[in-house]
Amino acid sequence: MHGCTIVDPIGIFYNKEYNVIIVHAITSAAGIEFKAADLILELCKQVSASELITLEGVGSTDAAETRGFFYTDHPQMRKTMEKFGVDCLGEGIIVGVTAAVLMRGGYPTLSLFAETHSKLPDSKAAAKIVEILDKLLDLKVDYVPLLKQAEEFEKKLKGMLTQTMKAQEMQEKKQVGYIG
Repeated sequence: MHGCTIVDPIGIFYNKEYNVIIVHAITSAAGIEFKAADLILELCKQVSASELITLEGVGSTDAAETRGFFYTDHPQMRKTMEKFGVDCLGEGIIVGVTAAVLMRGGYPTLSLFAETHSKLPDSKAAAKIVEILDKLLDLKVDYVPLLKQAEEFEKKLKGMLTQTMKAQEMQEKKQVGYIG
């Protein structure tokens, strides 16, 4: 849920102008990854998409900066991404639908990754993906609002964590007082 509306756990977007399909999953597809990959690849064939782009987060412990990465086994896509200054994901664990799509192969696929710093929604990572997509597809999208949203979200999260820690401390004091 976000803003009192349901957020789709997986999004499949087709842009006819660019002839591209973009896939983003925010939930695990445990057990059905390959079925989902097969459906997505079949859709690519049905619309004769020129390429498939998958979007994912990749965990990071370096909270100072949110970096973006890519993976593709297509030389021209690799050159394009390197031209934009995006590094190939050298090491990492890829699971879910993206992993299944990449393992199935046989379709021009570009996977974009942004570093995430928690298991919660990460607006900085979303902004990084939008920035890379904007360079790649020349969409002229303003991703600055996502960065502002990230700052607001982090403030709220810090406040909630502080309240949770205070509540835990109070609970512990009550238990010590009752027993002692």
